[in-house]
Amino acid sequence: MSDIGNTQKQHFDIFSAITSTIGFGMIVFSFNMAEKSWTNPLTLISLAIGLISLLFFVKRQNYIKTPILNLTVFKYPIFLMGLSLVLICSIVFQGTMIILPMYLQTGARLSVLSAGLILLPGSATNGFLQTVAGHIFDNYGYKRLVFPGFLIVIMSLLFFKMLTPNSSVLLIVLLDIVLMAGIAMIWTGAQTHALNQLPPSLYADGSAIINTLLQVVGAISVATSITILTNGKNTYLSSLKRIVTPTDVSKAITLGANHVFAGLLVVSFLGLIISFLMHRINNTTTL
Repeated sequence: MSDIGNTQKQHFDIFSAITSTIGFGMIVFSFNMAEKSWTNPLTLISLAIGLISLLFFVKRQNYIKTPILNLTVFKYPIFLMGLSLVLICSIVFQGTMIILPMYLQTGARLSVLSAGLILLPGSATNGFLQTVAGHIFDNYGYKRLVFPGFLIVIMSLLFFKMLTPNSSVLLIVLLDIVLMAGIAMIWTGAQTHALNQLPPSLYADGSAIINTLLQVVGAISVATSITILTNGKNTYLSSLKRIVTPTDVSKAITLGANHVFAGLLVVSFLGLIISFLMHRINNTTTL
């Protein structure tokens, strides 16, 4: 294929690379350490170093001619809202994908193979519906995807929050399918609509920022979800005044998973509000 674009040599800013790596890395590390305690000095110091490094990174981008990430994309409110919705989807997706297998294997006491087979239909549904959602977006726009998608996600998380160690396997499969369908609708509609808000010269920067934050937020979501599950499990087990049995551990893991799904439910309600506000803002508005 012939190259029809104009190529030019880009300057790579070492300082930006170092500060962004330290910033994102230390923030993710601090959330991992928070599983032990948020008052742990190492947790707080790591978080502070990460935030300070990111502050230097952001300031640096405003002073160099070829920034690693062009932060002017945040002047477009619909892009900012669409980005927020995509990140919320990532939080729900990553949190569910890390906690649900733990619940299935330890809470419901199923085998690894059974847990994998239970999650397979939902993953397949998510992949298939992302293509279908693209066609819906082309024909009807994001309004037919984002708001209904959050209603679907919230409904499924409400049921996930009420799981017990004896919940029906069929129910879990159906809930996972519904949840993954809702995430596919939101993700496709929000991301495409967010990027469409930007001028063509900022498409690459908008995509780079979305992909960068997805990695960071996904890692934070996993660490936070495990922290919530662990705290819920430990709280339940510590309240027992007898020898802990496998049934107690099963109940403890299920309780911790319920706490995680409750947190994801709150995040999803926030996404529902943002999606409603996004409908009411003019696409041409800039901050």
